[in-house]
Amino acid sequence: MMRFRKKVGYYPNIAVPVLYNEKMLWRKVFDHNPLFEIFCDKLATKDYIQKICPDLQSPKTIWRETDLDSALKHPLQRNLVVKANHGCNFNFFTNASNVSEYKQKLHRWYNTTYGLKNLEWAYTKVKKIIFAEELILCDLPTGLIEINVRCVDGQALLCSIILDNKTKEMKAGYFDLNGKPILSGEDGLSKLGQLDADFVVPEAFFEAIRYAEILSKGVDYARYDFMYNGKDFFAGEITVYPSAGLTRVKKDDKLSFDVIVNNGWDIKKSWFLNTPHSGWRAYYSRALMGALA
Repeated sequence: MMRFRKKVGYYPNIAVPVLYNEKMLWRKVFDHNPLFEIFCDKLATKDYIQKICPDLQSPKTIWRETDLDSALKHPLQRNLVVKANHGCNFNFFTNASNVSEYKQKLHRWYNTTYGLKNLEWAYTKVKKIIFAEELILCDLPTGLIEINVRCVDGQALLCSIILDNKTKEMKAGYFDLNGKPILSGEDGLSKLGQLDADFVVPEAFFEAIRYAEILSKGVDYARYDFMYNGKDFFAGEITVYPSAGLTRVKKDDKLSFDVIVNNGWDIKKSWFLNTPHSGWRAYYSRALMGALA
């Protein structure tokens, strides 16, 4: 609660969440959807996407190791991204990263139980794997285009685009479902540079929306990530705790991220409120349903 107050700017109503960040905190504490364990595992997510959308490609996995020493024996070939499957920002780009830091980073990733600090419980359930993935090469003048679609149970709400992700040149912006730029709140993007005013979304933007809506059916809320290199379109991660739900909000801005997503996210469709419980969870579930009716 104190961390939420410090990061977001107010004390949350966690018992009956009505605002976006409150719903995210509530999800972390109460809504332990088994699907979230899959979505927080980068490799399991690939399998999940392949099962639902077999025509949607993901970057090819080159090798995977559950043992750290075995992972370190693989040579650092060019055009790879070495990752850990159980957390965020565990990426090592073999073409651009400092090779002298490689072993140190892998040791740190492997010995980290990601998610504890911010109560992102599903990450803590993932069996740790170090793996290498093919690097998506790109000749676009904009660099690789990352397209993120926020969806609620088969319906897209809001999109964002990031250029040159994971670099100092990152730029980003929010877009409506027609590809028109909109103003919005923080959600971790405010610290990035703004896209050029004349930026036009690629056709892949609309493909991302279509696939995200397919993948999101039955999930009350998540963010679906895709990548486009000017030629090919790839599935990325499925994120259930975007920015850990700890970003400053703009409650009075009708075009803010918080308002747009919050208006679409109905936690009555959550796993917790649609799963039989016993004991205090059963009483709380019924009471919360009544309060949200």
